[in-house]
Amino acid sequence: MIREVPPFGGTGQLVCPVCGEPGDIACRKCEKRRAPENSPIAKLAEIRNKKGLDPAGPIVSSAMIGYDIRFIPAKLGKDFDTDLALYFQSIQELTKPDLMIFTGDQRQGRDRIQLAFKQFAQASGIESFAIDGTLSATVAPFLSACLSWSEKKTVLGFHSTASHDPIEYNGIKTFSGRCKHDFFPAKLNPAELDASLVMDSYIDWISQELTGRIELSEKVSFDFMNGAGGPVFKRFLTKHAANFELRNELPLTGFGGKQPVPPAEQTFKTAWGFCADGDFDRGPLYLNNIRIDFSDFLARLAVLGWFKPKKLLTDQRVSPIMIDFLKAQGIDAIIGSVGRTYQENLAEKAKCMWIEENWHTGGLELKGQRFFWMETPLAIVSWLSILSDKPLTQLIDAPVPKIYRLIKTLDVGFGFNEKIAELAGKRFGNVQEIMPDCGTRIEMASGHIVIRQSNTELGKARVNVSGVSKQEAAHNLKTGLELAKLAGARPV
Repeated sequence: MIREVPPFGGTGQLVCPVCGEPGDIACRKCEKRRAPENSPIAKLAEIRNKKGLDPAGPIVSSAMIGYDIRFIPAKLGKDFDTDLALYFQSIQELTKPDLMIFTGDQRQGRDRIQLAFKQFAQASGIESFAIDGTLSATVAPFLSACLSWSEKKTVLGFHSTASHDPIEYNGIKTFSGRCKHDFFPAKLNPAELDASLVMDSYIDWISQELTGRIELSEKVSFDFMNGAGGPVFKRFLTKHAANFELRNELPLTGFGGKQPVPPAEQTFKTAWGFCADGDFDRGPLYLNNIRIDFSDFLARLAVLGWFKPKKLLTDQRVSPIMIDFLKAQGIDAIIGSVGRTYQENLAEKAKCMWIEENWHTGGLELKGQRFFWMETPLAIVSWLSILSDKPLTQLIDAPVPKIYRLIKTLDVGFGFNEKIAELAGKRFGNVQEIMPDCGTRIEMASGHIVIRQSNTELGKARVNVSGVSKQEAAHNLKTGLELAKLAGARPV
């Protein structure tokens, strides 16, 4: 199976990438997160040491390291290009691929990242290909899986993107493995690939279970925010659907001057629509121009009997009230973590669909075979198919719990998650430390609080709360902010 390879993912004892000392998750001497000794970050430090270089190279020192790595190319010197090649090498040594592939979107610095890949690939002697042109993020694991199946090889795929981050950022997502799933419409020859051919193959893959064109009874809107999703999904809609309108489908290097984050409210002229983030690994639904939570949407489908998975892995941001409601509809709803790679791994163990409240999703099925990498476009194809002939008013008026959610972003320092877990435990007693590096969840009758440091935004943390009323949500937010302040958080 193809899996995402996070920088801190791996096995073995935790070691600091700077000083090399083992210990728990946080090395307070170096103010760095420790990494499993068989992880890309630990391997990168090992390679640098062997070359007589400072283990705390540009990536460890300057990049945002979470589920992937992200950075501002314009602020980085030539040493960073060398470190990029060594980072590629670290993952190659851990995954031992027979074939490597590079893709990317339109963000600034993509050429620089691609050049570092080509230099590394040439030195490695491994069969490698770089695909020019703009491709969205979920095309990358698809391509790695299809090539692995076609060529019967272990594939390592790199994709340059910074998802929803500000326009000056770029980064690298990584996918690796061997795919034996026979659910691809056709084989691909890596030597003949270009972006257009890859998109066409991807569209054939996500549409293979359609029984005909999707004839929507009510027009639907799509806003691609000038990100990478426009070219590929416009092709899908033109070929397989009718009654839609598009916005901002042209990918722009600067995203039209706006950070590509789906807003809380839209200005669609239709009663429903979807909005992609910068790399189209998220696509939230809007009803009457209001973005709804993923769990809210699935609850509506379930109570109407239109779609009901047997088992569902939710993320920590889903309210316990909504969890209970989903269970009452006959769904085995279980709480996972926060973050794509954590959800992918947990869902694979549970053998089920996974979601995050911000509309990441995976664990989907094609031709009876389940796979776990993020796959938003295929999910949207499913939603369009399910809703194509349904009365939209029923979806809008579906009897589901009204959950009020509030989010606050804060500036934080090193070790924030550990401090929050300790403080919350003292104040509330029965709290859940989500994972060693994923924050803390506090449940109460009126809703819940999740406090966690971001894995994709440097020095930021979020307090996510839910409540059964606006007043309860505001009270829970106040409680969360008080705890965060005690842990050293500051207003943005």
